[in-house]
Amino acid sequence: MSIDKLLEDKAKEYTIGDYQDRARLIQALKETLRRESVEDYDKLEPVVKESLEMIMHKIGRIVNGNPYELDHWHDIAGYAQLVVQMMDKR
Repeated sequence: MSIDKLLEDKAKEYTIGDYQDRARLIQALKETLRRESVEDYDKLEPVVKESLEMIMHKIGRIVNGNPYELDHWHDIAGYAQLVVQMMDKR
């Protein structure tokens, strides 16, 4: 699949605003997560931080596109499950 075709397909999925709008929203969500964290965010393990940030990314995509796209919800569950698996190994 060409990059142009991929971008065209994604544009159909995310119909509210453009990429710059989505990027601003997603970055604001991530910044809020970092700033409002009760714990020192920088001290969190990389798996926890990455999972939280990817969940914020998916939330941004949900509110800027089709909230009924099942793949987004599966992804959120998957990122949470990665943290659970890490914790279960301890």
